[in-house]
Amino acid sequence: MGGGDTSVKETPQEQALAKVAMSQWQDYLKTYVPFENTYMDEVDRLNTGAQYDTAATLSALPIEAAYSEAVTDTAGAMVQRGINPNSAKFKEQMTDIDTAKRAAKADNINQAQVGQQSRYLDGVSNVVAMGQGQATTAINGMSDIATQSSREAYSKANRALQSNSDRRAVVGAAVGAGTRYGLNIEDGGDQ
Repeated sequence: MGGGDTSVKETPQEQALAKVAMSQWQDYLKTYVPFENTYMDEVDRLNTGAQYDTAATLSALPIEAAYSEAVTDTAGAMVQRGINPNSAKFKEQMTDIDTAKRAAKADNINQAQVGQQSRYLDGVSNVVAMGQGQATTAINGMSDIATQSSREAYSKANRALQSNSDRRAVVGAAVGAGTRYGLNIEDGGDQ
């Protein structure tokens, strides 16, 4: 029944392949692991308060700029139409723009911080993919968040100004209709 040695001896080719594999592994540990560790540290840094604060600041700046322009344009237009800057109407318009600015700013900051969180999660996905030997994907930068915030800021400012213009037009039409109605009554009715 054979009771001899049952161990299988490695062939010279298998020993040579094992040497090559060990050399490649050592090369990988020396060359690539430091880059992977640096990348993982960078991904961890994406989830810090400083990064979320930067995203918030980048998203708030275009809102401030867009609404500053809106305030200047609206105030100038009202003064040209003869509206007293101390009047309730003037102050109401400025308050409406300020309220719209605050809402837009909060929304932009929220979107930017969600974008920052997405950057972090994309990085974590890349770390997992690297660990599984799969391809990784590019991560959006802060400039992408800033660009999107800037587009949103000007869009929101324009919508707020349009909304104010639409309300002024409705109020103006109602005042005009009321005046016309009043004049018709004074003149003896419809003609």
